[in-house]
Amino acid sequence: MRHEQQAIENAGGRIVLVGMGSVDQAQAFIQRFEVAFPMICDPDQHLYREFAVERMSPMGFLSPSMVLRGIAAMAQGHTMGLPEGDVRQLPGVIMIDGEGIVQYRYDGADPADHPSPQTLIAALDAIRSTAVG
Repeated sequence: MRHEQQAIENAGGRIVLVGMGSVDQAQAFIQRFEVAFPMICDPDQHLYREFAVERMSPMGFLSPSMVLRGIAAMAQGHTMGLPEGDVRQLPGVIMIDGEGIVQYRYDGADPADHPSPQTLIAALDAIRSTAVG
């Protein structure tokens, strides 16, 4: 996402992350992964509930796609470390306009399911063209 930050901002977007960790955990995450975006700490998951972001079923960890993604990540040398927060919380992307209206929504099917930056830029372009037209 950081490689496409300028293109997203040029399309009218602003990236803000929401995490379930404490402020200290968020700072460690930002430092470890060199995150250049503001981050909201939501350890009680108020925003997740407010926007009805789904949680994965307990059996979701055993799905073939999750197992394959885990194996592929380990083969590339990626490790997750100890889980923190709600490990069943699924990701999502929500675009909110200046009036507070949700203009775009992407609900992840599993913890690793995120839209590409190109998908987000296309959504921003569509929102902008609808607002203008």
